[in-house]
Amino acid sequence: MKKGIALATCLTLLFGVITGCSNSTTTSQPAGQPSATPTEATKTEPMVLRWSINSEPPSMDPGIAVDADSFDMIYAAFEGLTSYDLNGQLTNATAESFTNTPDYMNYTFKIRKDAKWSNGDPVTAHDFVYAIKRNLDPKTASEYAYQLYYIKGAIPVMNEFGV
Repeated sequence: MKKGIALATCLTLLFGVITGCSNSTTTSQPAGQPSATPTEATKTEPMVLRWSINSEPPSMDPGIAVDADSFDMIYAAFEGLTSYDLNGQLTNATAESFTNTPDYMNYTFKIRKDAKWSNGDPVTAHDFVYAIKRNLDPKTASEYAYQLYYIKGAIPVMNEFGV
C-alpha cells in the first residue's frame, strides 16, 4: 500500500514538473473565434493591467500617502523626473535629460516634449514646482515633507506658510 501511494505521488509530481516546464503557448479560444498571436491582439485591444493588491489604498495623493499599498498604486500611475532601471541605475523618466553642477547643488532638468498628462495637456516644470510647494505646505499635512528640506529654499517656503 505504501509503495502504491509513493508511486502515485511520484507520478503526480513528475506530471506537474513536465506540464509546468513545457513552453507551450497555446491558449484556449472560445468556439468559432480565430486564434490570434499576442502581437495581433495588442494591436486591436487596449492593454489592461490586472493587479492583485493587499487592500484598498487609503490615498492616491502622492503628497499625503504614507502606506505601501498607496505607494504601489502611485508609482504605477505617476512618473517622476527620473527613475531606476532593472539594474538599479538612475535613468530618465519624464526628464529627457538633466545636468548638475560639480558641487551637486544645482540640477537642471529638461522635460521630454512628449510628456503629457492623461488629458493630453503637456507636463511642465511648473507642475513639479507646484507639487513640491504643495507638499511643503502645512495645510497638505505631508508626513514626508521633511524629505524636501534639503532643497535650497524649502524652509523659506515653509515659513511663507507660517511654519
